[in-house]
Amino acid sequence: MISSLWNFFCDNWESICMIFVGFVAIVVYKMQKIDENKNAAILVVTQIDDLKNKITDIVEIINNNKLDAVSIYETLDILEENQWDKYKHLFVGKIDLNSLRIIDNFYSGVSLIREQLILSKKLQQQSFFNNQQFLGQDSNMYLIQSLDNKYSFNITNIKDVLKKIPEDNEEIKNTKEYLIKNAENLFPANIDPTQFMNAYMYKTNELKETFGRQGGFISYLPEQIRVTIDKELSKLSHIEIIGCTGYKKLRKIAKIK
Repeated sequence: MISSLWNFFCDNWESICMIFVGFVAIVVYKMQKIDENKNAAILVVTQIDDLKNKITDIVEIINNNKLDAVSIYETLDILEENQWDKYKHLFVGKIDLNSLRIIDNFYSGVSLIREQLILSKKLQQQSFFNNQQFLGQDSNMYLIQSLDNKYSFNITNIKDVLKKIPEDNEEIKNTKEYLIKNAENLFPANIDPTQFMNAYMYKTNELKETFGRQGGFISYLPEQIRVTIDKELSKLSHIEIIGCTGYKKLRKIAKIK
C-alpha cells in the first residue's frame, strides 16, 4: 500500500505540487480578503461613530432658527473621505438590505449637510473679500482726495487768486492784505506729508469701527442653507444606525467589541 502511494506520488509529483501551491494561494487569498474586510469595517465603523459625534456638534450651529456664522466658520470638514462609498461593495451580501439602506441614508444626509457647510464657508470667504475690497477702495479714495486738496489749496495758488482781485478802493486793498495773511496761516507752504498718512489711518480705523458696528462685516448666509441643514438633521435623528443589524455586523467583522 505504501509502495503504491509512493509510486503514485513519484509519477504525479508535479501535479501534486501544483495542487498544493494552488491550495496555499487560495488560503493566502482568503486570509487577505478577511484582513481587507476587517480593515474596511474598522474604517467604516470608526467613521460612523465619529460622524454621530460631529452631528451632535452641528445641531448647536442653529440657534433660534438662525445659523451661527462663527460656528460655521470654525467647523472643520466633517467628511473628507466617504469610507462607506469606498468599501460598501465588500459588505454587499454580508449585510441585510434594510441595513444597507439605513447606512446609505445616513451617509447621504451627512454628505448633504457637508455640502451646505462648504457653501456657507465659501460665502463667508467671499463676503470677507468684498468687505476688505470696499474698505481699501474707500480709504484709498480718501487719501487721494486729501492729496488732491494739498496741491489744490496751497499758499501759492491761494495768493495768486487773491492778487487778481481788483483794488478799486482802499477798503478792498486792506481786505486783500488781510486775506493773504490769513491764507499763509491756513495753508502753509510746506505741509508735513505724514499728516496725510495719519489721516488715512484714522479714516480707515474709523470706517472699520463704524462698518463693523453696523453689522457690515456679517457674512451673508441664505435662509435656504439653514432650512436644508435643519431638515437633514431632523432626518438623521430618526435613523437608528447604531442599533441596526448591519452596523452590529460591521463591528463583528471589524472585531470591535
